[in-house]
Amino acid sequence: MSEELIQQFVSIGLSESKAKETLKNDVLSKTLNELIVETNKHVKTGNGLNKSIGKLVYQTATTIKSQIR
Repeated sequence: MSEELIQQFVSIGLSESKAKETLKNDVLSKTLNELIVETNKHVKTGNGLNKSIGKLVYQTATTIKSQIR
């Protein structure tokens, strides 16, 4: 599962080292994964999320409060 998450995080524009660092934070990695899945449902880019959208998703995951989720 962790290798899949790393690949998913890299696919939105994170470097592999940043993806591995993110994976160490359980809350952040769960939130980021959920946001990626939900965003993929609504954004039709063909190849998944591009890096611009990926940066916004990552920024949202790092700043969102648990009450809002």
